[in-house]
Amino acid sequence: MYYIEITLFLIGLVLLVVGYRSRNRNVMLSAAIILFMSAAVDSLVGGFLEGYRESEASQQAS
Repeated sequence: MYYIEITLFLIGLVLLVVGYRSRNRNVMLSAAIILFMSAAVDSLVGGFLEGYRESEASQQAS
């Protein structure tokens, strides 16, 4: 999981520098979204897995 966070952070950082130097707003927007996802991916995946396990347990109990 940490590899995904680090990879997304580095990709976002590279895109931010490239977008800033080329003055391309779309690249900078992509960098901002990727940087946000690098910070949120841990809780996002954890919450999804917890909900999936909860639904599987409730279906087996029925």
